[in-house]
Amino acid sequence: MSSSTSSSSLKTQLPKLNDASEYTQWKMALQTYFFKKFKNVNMDTISDAITLDKEFFKKEFKSEWKAASKDASGNEQDQFDDPGFLHKCSEHAYTTGAGFQTWLYDTFSDIRNVLCQEINEKTAGVRLGDLKGLLDSIKLAVHHYEIFDPTDLEMKFSAATMQVEGQQDIMKYLAVLHNYMNRLKSASHPVPDTKAQRVLLRGIHQDIFEPFIRDADRRPYTSFDDLKVALLKEAARASVLTKLRDLKPGTAKGMYATTTEPVPALATRLDRMENIFAR
Repeated sequence: MSSSTSSSSLKTQLPKLNDASEYTQWKMALQTYFFKKFKNVNMDTISDAITLDKEFFKKEFKSEWKAASKDASGNEQDQFDDPGFLHKCSEHAYTTGAGFQTWLYDTFSDIRNVLCQEINEKTAGVRLGDLKGLLDSIKLAVHHYEIFDPTDLEMKFSAATMQVEGQQDIMKYLAVLHNYMNRLKSASHPVPDTKAQRVLLRGIHQDIFEPFIRDADRRPYTSFDDLKVALLKEAARASVLTKLRDLKPGTAKGMYATTTEPVPALATRLDRMENIFAR
């Protein structure tokens, strides 16, 4: 990805976004930036309510604020849980520019500053301050496809492998799994720990990690995190590191499969066993 960054005075070091090929890495950098700016750990949860300043509207719309503090049944609620009140506040902010959280002004500008001219032009219709709208428009501008339906997410998560989604890299594969798990949690469909463990064990390289998988089946780990720690410890062993390096594209050993299909090393062992029994 391009290493060029915005020349503005901000110290974010967000990379420039030029096209779809850079979007995934750009989004990862943007998530880190959001965490630093307003403690957000999942940008998919960003909404109007997050970007508005409650203290401002508590003073600006005193009577409406009081009325929105209770639902139709008289129960206490967050004022922004009232759709009508939220809309009134949002429109006020979009129209006047006042009423946003203080971090929103820099954040919105910073993102604009690191978009290439073409993407800026394609997203020009987004209202100032509409952070969610800007993020959604950027995805459309680069033709980036993302899955939001929980059922589809679960299927993608369950089918993910180190070979395909992880591109033969154990760390990238773990990052992919965590991304799916976070998105499913945000969609109110958290992944059961036992399922997460099964997906991880099924998706890693079946030949390289064969002894580890066998031991994990025999003595299951208490949690996904414990399994991950043990897996990384196994991957750090010198002999395993060598095999993992050989998986890089362009090497003969990098052609191994991480699915249940026969792999060269396994086939070789079976051939030797057949020769022994045939004697």
